Amino acid sequence: MTWGVEHPDDRGGPLAPAPTGGVGNLQPVSPPTPLLALAGLTMLLAWGLLPFGAQALHLVGWGLGSLVTIGFVTAYSAIDGKRSQSTLYTFLPAADRARSLVALAGVVAAAVHAYYFATKVAS
Repeated sequence: MTWGVEHPDDRGGPLAPAPTGGVGNLQPVSPPTPLLALAGLTMLLAWGLLPFGAQALHLVGWGLGSLVTIGFVTAYSAIDGKRSQSTLYTFLPAADRARSLVALAGVVAAAVHAYYFATKVAS
């Protein structure tokens, strides 16, 4: 008796039965690059807010560079980790390098915003 809980293999897990549609329906599995692109966009927005001296913009830049960028990178990593378990996974070395660079650049942008914010508050 399952008490309303599906068996994990019924959802297409690694032990699920092979699809009955034949070999023709096999599609390559790629990394979730739109999430990585969103992370890159928020990182660039954080860097773009640096020239402006407003306290509110430094706070927004800190949030974009740290919380939002790292959130997108984390979601990308989690989904990519699941997808990479497939035998049809297509590894993209450039996306793997970009993930690290986007995360690093986002954290550095957040640190610079935090420095400017703290300097302005302390003066």
